[in-house]
Amino acid sequence: MSFESFRDSLKDEDQQLLSAIFREENNKKQNLIREEIESDRRHLEIINFCSNLFTPGLELDSLTGYRLMLIEPLCSIGIRNFDLGVFNDKSRCLLLVECKHSISRIKPEIVELSKAIEETNGRKIELEDILGGSINYIEYVLCIPAMEVSEVLREVSTQSIPLCVWGFDLMKRELRLFCETSDSEHEIKSGRMHRDGNLSRILFRGITSKTLVRSIPIIPSSHMCTLLIHVTAHLYLERVIQGTENIFSYPDVYNLILNQFERHTYIPEEYLKGLTTRIIETALRKDIMEDYIIRNAFRLAEVSAIARFKKESGFTDLSPYLK
Repeated sequence: MSFESFRDSLKDEDQQLLSAIFREENNKKQNLIREEIESDRRHLEIINFCSNLFTPGLELDSLTGYRLMLIEPLCSIGIRNFDLGVFNDKSRCLLLVECKHSISRIKPEIVELSKAIEETNGRKIELEDILGGSINYIEYVLCIPAMEVSEVLREVSTQSIPLCVWGFDLMKRELRLFCETSDSEHEIKSGRMHRDGNLSRILFRGITSKTLVRSIPIIPSSHMCTLLIHVTAHLYLERVIQGTENIFSYPDVYNLILNQFERHTYIPEEYLKGLTTRIIETALRKDIMEDYIIRNAFRLAEVSAIARFKKESGFTDLSPYLK
């Protein structure tokens, strides 16, 4: 039974209650999805800011030998944490960087990162296969707003997590390394300061990004709306330049996604095929972003409205609808 059919089967009083609940839930879900889209945009902004500093051939690469090699490096082995893999060919050190535009729940998020670090340490061989070479050691980094660093550092130290903390200031376009103590030897042994003294010195002083290039418009875990906007805008512009009809096919979308990811991210073919299919199915609708928000909010609101209706009305027999 559909939501509408279930609502129509109720008495007038119950229909009014369920409809009122649904309107509230629908508004909540639409706002939640918009917040998710905005959060994804801000996350990508930090990823681009951080990755631009380690672009091959630029200042940090020239001064330290560390350069961007991987984006979402652990995606193919099912670990969602860590956005960037920055590698030094000489020392064979890999920095795995988790970027966050904000941390609202410090303790649980640090605990989650600690578990990801532990799991990653046990899968070093797979990571070497992805990187295409040996790794002598891995250092883990959390990149967050500078104003949130102090509280995060205390939690990292309390939980004894081997995690370097970088703080960024987007207004100044600056990135810095922060430590809780001035005891360098202790901080290095604890994994909260880089072993490479040159890298640490530069980051302690702070380094400024001199580029505003958005070199990473999407990543595999991007929100569907982010993916849709990038894909449709890119393919449309391509056809305008070529003077061809504005029609997209499966290979067009697949190849665009593949070309975007293949340089810095290893993605299994089946994952790419599934992602391409989801993008095309969603893009077939008009008014992509609003339509995505409205359709998904509507579906989520039906479920939560039924749950609230059961609680507020005392209605117990929902089995026909639930089937």
